[in-house]
Order: sequence, then C-alpha cells, then structure tokens
Amino acid sequence: MLEGKVPRSLERCAYLEVFDIGNNKIRDTFPCMLKKLFNLHVLVLRSNMFYGNLKCPIANQTWPRLQIIDLASNNFNGYLLPQYLSNLEKMMPTSKFPEPEYLIVKVFNYGKYYLDRVTVVLKGREMEIVKILAIFTSIDFSCNNFQGEIPEVLGDLKFLYLLNLSHNALTGRISKALGKLTQLESLDLSVNQLIGRIPDELVGLTFLSFLNLSFNQLSGRIPRGNQFQTFSVDSFEGNTGLCYFPLKKTCSDIKVNGLSQPSSHSEHEIDGKYISFALGSSVCFGIVTWLLLHAQDTMRLLTDFFTEFWVSTKRMAGIKTRGGQVPAKIICCPLLSSFTVLVVFLISSNISPVYGHCLRDQKALLLKLKNGLTFDSSLSTKLDRWDQNTDCCQWPGVSCDQKGHVLVLELDNETISGGVENSSSLFDLKYLEKMNLAYNQLDAVQIPIEIYKLKNLTYLNFSYAGFDGQIPMELSRLTQLVFLDLSYNYFLKLESPDLKILVGNLTNLEELYLDDVNIYMNGTEWCWALSSSLLKLRVLSMTRCGISGPLDPILLKLHYLAVIRLDHNDMSTIDLELLDNFTKLTTLSLMSCNLRCSFPSKIIQVPALQVLDLSYNENLIGNLPEFPQKSALRELVLRHTGFTGSLPNSIANLENMARLNLRSCNFSGHIPSNLGNLTDLIHLDLSFNNFTGSIPLFHKAKKLNHIDLSNNNGPLSSTQTQLSVLLSLPSLQFLSIQNSHLRGKVHEFSNASSSVLETLDLSNNHLNGSIPRSIFKLKRLSELSLSSNSFSGTINIEAIKGLPKLTALELSYNNLRIDIHESNSTSFPFPVEISNLRLASCQLQKFPDLKNQSLLSGLDLSDNNIKGKIPSWVWTVGYLNLSHNLLESLEKPYNISTTPRVIDLSSNRIKGNPPFLRADSDHFANWTSSITYLSLANNKLTGSIPSSICNLDELQFLDMSNNSINSKIPPCLFQKLADRLVVLNIGRNKLSGIIPDTFR
Repeated sequence: MLEGKVPRSLERCAYLEVFDIGNNKIRDTFPCMLKKLFNLHVLVLRSNMFYGNLKCPIANQTWPRLQIIDLASNNFNGYLLPQYLSNLEKMMPTSKFPEPEYLIVKVFNYGKYYLDRVTVVLKGREMEIVKILAIFTSIDFSCNNFQGEIPEVLGDLKFLYLLNLSHNALTGRISKALGKLTQLESLDLSVNQLIGRIPDELVGLTFLSFLNLSFNQLSGRIPRGNQFQTFSVDSFEGNTGLCYFPLKKTCSDIKVNGLSQPSSHSEHEIDGKYISFALGSSVCFGIVTWLLLHAQDTMRLLTDFFTEFWVSTKRMAGIKTRGGQVPAKIICCPLLSSFTVLVVFLISSNISPVYGHCLRDQKALLLKLKNGLTFDSSLSTKLDRWDQNTDCCQWPGVSCDQKGHVLVLELDNETISGGVENSSSLFDLKYLEKMNLAYNQLDAVQIPIEIYKLKNLTYLNFSYAGFDGQIPMELSRLTQLVFLDLSYNYFLKLESPDLKILVGNLTNLEELYLDDVNIYMNGTEWCWALSSSLLKLRVLSMTRCGISGPLDPILLKLHYLAVIRLDHNDMSTIDLELLDNFTKLTTLSLMSCNLRCSFPSKIIQVPALQVLDLSYNENLIGNLPEFPQKSALRELVLRHTGFTGSLPNSIANLENMARLNLRSCNFSGHIPSNLGNLTDLIHLDLSFNNFTGSIPLFHKAKKLNHIDLSNNNGPLSSTQTQLSVLLSLPSLQFLSIQNSHLRGKVHEFSNASSSVLETLDLSNNHLNGSIPRSIFKLKRLSELSLSSNSFSGTINIEAIKGLPKLTALELSYNNLRIDIHESNSTSFPFPVEISNLRLASCQLQKFPDLKNQSLLSGLDLSDNNIKGKIPSWVWTVGYLNLSHNLLESLEKPYNISTTPRVIDLSSNRIKGNPPFLRADSDHFANWTSSITYLSLANNKLTGSIPSSICNLDELQFLDMSNNSINSKIPPCLFQKLADRLVVLNIGRNKLSGIIPDTFR
C-alpha cells in the first residue's frame, strides 16, 4: 500500500507508457509533471486521496497519446475547465497519431495489447482489464467533487469509448455536444445535479450500450429511437421530472408551466435568464431608486448584501456562477424591488436539494452493515470510506432519495468475503431499489432468504459474488425486479424451486442473466417457464446452464426479446429457423452448442441483428447468403464451423461490420475485393480456410487493427501495392499471412515510423528478395517472423536496434546472412531484450551473447556453422536447438537454474560421456522433472548410458543414436518406455544387453 506523494522525478521517465497507482493511500495534488511524458498512454490514479483541482501550468498542457485517464474515487474538486480535456489528441480525429477506433466489448478476446492491467468502470461495473487494447479510450472522473457544467469540448473527443462523470456535483444541462461522440459505448452521468431535458442528440449514439443518467434533476420526455429504446428504468430513475418509456409515468402526468417546460419543481433551474426576467419586471421602480446608488457607502453596503444573499441562494439552489461573485446583471442593476421579486421567485419555486440528508436510522443500518461485513480494507474503495461523521448519502456506493432514504447500494468489487447473511442489516434497508454485490469473494454462502424483505428492488446484481447452493424461493417475491443477474456463481443451482417458480412472479423482468447457474431443463421446460411470465423480457443470458433443446415455439411470446445468449449448452436438437421470427433481435450467441443443422439464411435478414456468434459448432453447415443492404450487423463470428462456399460480394453491404471471424471453416474461392471498403472493420480473421487469389486492397479500412489470413491453401497473391497498403494501415497491430503460399517481394512501405504494428508473421511462404528496411523502423513491433521463405541478402545486427520493443525474432531458413562485425570474441552482442530468437540457417559462426537476457525462453541456432564450446548460460532456456553445428563440448558449470523442456544437440561433434546426465552432475536434480525432449544423436559420444536418465520423469522423446556408446542398456530404460516414452532411439551404437520380449 503506497502512501505519501507522487515523486516529481517521474518526469524524467520519458518512455513511460503506463502509470497505474490506483487503490493506494497517496495524498497529493494532481501530478502535473506527468504531462511532460509525451509517450504516456494510461494514467490511473483511482481510489487514492488526491485533492484539489486539475489546473496545471500552460507549459505542461500536452498529452497527445493519452488514451485512458482514470481519476475516480478521489477528492478532486473545482470546475472541469475546457483546457483539461482539449489536449487529449489521441481521442480526436485530428490526431497526428494512429487513429483510434470504435471498440465493442468482445474485442477484448482478440487484438494486441499493452502487457499491463488496469481497473475501469465499464458499463456500470468495475472490471479489471488484464491487457489493454491499444485503441481503448476512456475518461473516468467519477466519485469526486467536480462542479460546474459539462464542458462542450468533450464533443471533440470523437474517438472516446467510455465516459464516466458520475457521483460529482455537476450542474447545468447535459451538453448537446455529447451527441458528437459517435464511438461512445458507455456513458455515466448519474448522481449529479444536472437539470433540463435529455438532448435528442444522444439518440444518435448508435453504439451506446450502457447509459446511466439516474439521480439527477432531469425532466421532460425521454427521447426514443436507436439504442435509447433498449435502456431500462435503471438508466433514468431518481429523476422525478422525467416521463415516457421506459418509465411508467406518462408525460400527461406532469404539469407543464407557462414556459412549456416541466415544472420548476423538477428542474430547480435558476440562472441568469430567470434573474434578468425578474429584475426586468420591476425596471420602472428601479429607475426611481437608482439615485440611492450614487453614494459610495450605500453602493458598498448593497453590494455586500447582495453578495451574501447570492452565496446563500447558490448554496440552496445550485445556481451556476464562478466562485462566489454575484452575476453582473445584479450588481449593475441592484434594484430594491428586484430583490423583493427575487425572494418571491425563490420561495415559489419550492427549491429542494438533490438529496436529502441521510436519515439517522439509515446511517445506523449502513454502519451496522459495514461492521458486520468481512472485507479487505486495504483494497476497499467504498466501505473503507464510510465515515460516521459524514452524510451517508454522500458515501461511495450509496445514493438516497430526497428524503434521505437509501435507494442504491453498490458494493461491487469490495473483496467482501463474509457477513452477507440473514441477520445482516442489509435486509432492513426497505427502501432499497438497486443492490449490486457483484465481483466479491463470498465463501460459498447461500443467498439469504431475508432478501424477500427488499420488496422495492428493481435491480439486483449478484454476479461473480461467490454465492453457492440452491437459489431461494424468496427471491421470487421481489416482484418489482427489472434486472436480475445471478451469473458466474459457479455452484448456484435451480432445482427446487426451479426456473419456473423463480420467475413466475417476476412479470416486470426485462434482463435476466443466469450464466453458469445449474438449471438442467430441456427446451420445452425452460421455454415454457420463461414465456409464461416474462413477457417484457429483452435480454436472456443463460450460458453453460445445462439446458438443452429443442426451442419451443411458445418462446415467440417474448416479443421484446433482443438479446439471446445460450453458449455452452447442448442445443443439438434446436431449430434455428424459429429464431428469425424475433424481429427485435440484436444479439444471438450460440457458441459451442453442438448445433447439428443447416444454417437458415433468414437469420441474416433480421433487420435489427447486430451480433451473430455461432462459433465452435463443427457440425453446423451452410453457406453465407446474400447480405441485405443497410444491414445492422456489426459482428459475424463463425469460427470452427462447417460453413462452405464462397463469400458473397454483397458482404460490402455490411457497412457497420467491426468484427468478421471465419477462422477454421471450409470457405473457398476469392476474397471479395470490396471487403476492403468496410470502413468500420476492426478485426478480420479468415485463417485456416481455402481462399485463393488476390488479397484485397484495404486502404479504406483505416480502423483495421487485426488481420489474419494465415494457413489458407491458396495460393494467395499480392502485388507490391496490396502488401504495402496492409503494412501502412495506421491502426494495424496484428498481421499474419503465414503458410498461405504467398509469392513475390515485400516492398518498402510508408508510415513505418508511426506504425503501431506489433506482430508481423509472413513465415512459411514463397517470398523473395531482400527484407525491406521499413520493417526495421516499426518501433512498436514485438514479434517478427519471416522464417521459411526465400529472402536473401545481409542483415546488419545493428538494424535490430530500430525495434526497441522486439521480443520474438524468427528469420530461420531463408538465404540470409547476419552481419555481426567480426571480432576475436567467441560471441557477439545482441542489441535488444529478447524472449524468443530463431536464427536457424543464417550462416552464423558465433553464438550471440545472450547471457544477460533474463526473459529468454526459446533459442534456435540450428543449421549454422558455430564452433567450439556450448556456453553455460544456454541451460536457462526452455527450448534449445543447437543441432547441425560444429560444436565440440559443453562449458561448465552447466548452470541449469531454470527447467529446460526441449534440448536438441544432435548432429554436432560432442565427445566423451553423455553430458549432464549423471546423478552427481551439477544441478541434475533441478531439471529432471521437466525435460520432455532430448536428442544427442549424431555426435561422438562414448562411455555408457547412465541409469540416472530414468529419473527424467517427463521424458517422452530420447534419441542417442549414431554415437559410440558401448555399455549395457539400463533395464530401467525399457520400463520408462513402457510408462511414458513415445520415442526411444539408441541404435547405431555399441550397446549390449537383453531387450525384453515386450519390445521385440
């Protein structure tokens, strides 16, 4: 647990890319010196004790590469000034750097990443991203004390994916500029003091899949259209002036005043316009009193009076001005009659604060709850900050209504391991409407039956909480539930009561998540259970539940069903044609369901369908149909299925397509050239098929970050332009065309120095010519594989210095020569830190000096002309191939400090007894349990095979053939062969002894 302040010396870490000090106890102001770090991509300060505003010197206002900034759960305050956000160039379309692009959640299953992890509040859940995708962009300022209006400059961050400004003191209206954030998928402005209508512009955010505007002072009609009609009551609750779907309140229920706006009772809106109106109504009387202001003392007294009155009014009503200054409209025309009018106006508006103060009994229940819970206070970001001396309605994770009743309790990811039981005061919070205990560590406890007391619950999330056992029948008494998530509590079950009893009374339910709950019902049973009561259901997620098919037509009663996820169930008897009757269907996922049928083309015609995942159903057969124009499809995942045929040219109609994965199918024919016209495409995987012909030009697909065309029977062909276009794509991070019979040369390409490419694999093809110099300018490249081609020429070892992030280099089996600047040394220095180096058949005569490479795990220097001794540092490598060289001996000590699994020293000139195999050999015991492959064949070994070789517990391949070993065969070796050995070759030696009958 870190304490103190952020050291100022960090400003000298010029290459720092990820700075994450979240969940500590650092007490400091905003670390402005970090703005000098030009390469910083990720800044996480969440859950500390930072304070003050974000103002920094103008000279430090640069952050062109920052893509994640998380300041959540601190004590920052002040206004969110435009200059705080205007320098986030990577989130803007004018960025000089590779353009970020729209990212769907499932993109975390693919792509290239920074090797780091951060915690973000994603779609309302605090989640740990184990690897950070390079195009993910996020701003999280939640749970602080920021005030003022939402800055208009946010509208310029058009590549922003996540925005969370919740739990602050923001005022004013929701900026229409947020409607410009066309890539936005998660927006949380909850628990602030925002007023006015929800801008219609937000309806245009077609990728928005999470919205939370709850507990503000918003009013008016909720917009409809696109994503908005999919959001539940939770997104808008706590705004008494809002009306229309999904709220039960119609707009006719709200009185409309003369300003054609919802009543000021719901908006609490007092700004310069209303004050000017009030003052103007008495302007005549003001002229009479104007002479009073000529006296300097009178002016000062009046000014002080109005200032004190203004500060009090602001404190009561949340008026928007800077500092404590009275607006110029009052000071410049301080009319006595206006004062009277203003007082009447404030009283008549019946102003009340956003939250009532916490009621004493509510605070007592919360403190009792905290004291009864078992959790790690060092990791807590909410419970540990519950202070009995502060208003409990302002505690992290707690929200109240205007009377001070606790309505919302969000204790997700709080490391809670105990204390959630029937006696808990949690179940005395009778006004509770939303409860979230997700991502905790409860030790296999049952869901308490006292849950039934929380009759007002509309939202209940127990996912990943650690509950166990039978789901209690009492849960079915929560009849107001709209959202229920019990997923991923791996030993939860629904037997008695079963699914039918659980949902029988939950007629308001719109979202149901029971992933990994043991249900074990056939299709007729679970379809009837859902269809009998859940007529409002929009989201159904029951992956890995033990349910089966067939689908009963009764399921069609669920007219609003938009999301169906039934992955990892046995749906072998399912009739897919039934599903195309769900006209509102946006997501269908039946991954690994043992489907045994033909694909019905009509599913593709469902107009709202955005995500279709049928992967890992090897017995699902069919062809891709013609795609309709203006299709909404964003993800099509058919990997590891039995699809055949060619890709239709109408694939160009998928204008919204972001992810296309057809890996390991049986597609053939040409790849449609117009595939390169899909401008929103991010991820393309056509590997392990039978595609042939020319690789499309992808120059319009500037958002592509992953292209895998590998292992096609081809041949695939590429002109100079096509391959250069691929390598020049500004967002490309992964490119593999290995083993696809690709022919021709790789030419120089543009934008190499600004490329974000991290993996390039062109191995096992028929490429020739020299390796372009551009490749050695790819500063982000970590994996380069060009093995098994016909590249020719010389590579200067110094050129590899241009790849500072390189971790894997494979140049084997070409016609290349590595230029190492000959010297008298027996080795040559390698310029970068490497983990996997394969330079077989590269005309090497010396070892590269890798003794200080602590991350080295694979080394292949076979088929070279290396002479002399094998250096002792090689025994730290897990995979070692030094075969087909001119090596004569091994340097001692063997230094086997880590455990090698593969050792191939065959076809050298090693003399004497078999090395490092005797029980008294240095470090022999360190690696006996790990080695699986050992080849010493084709050397000049003599002596005997030591019986200690039988102690190699994991050994599966042993080849000591073609030597001069002249002893008896150890009997244990045959027993070893019977137990585990797959290959044993000790032929062409001078061995003696008896071979057991079993092996004759």
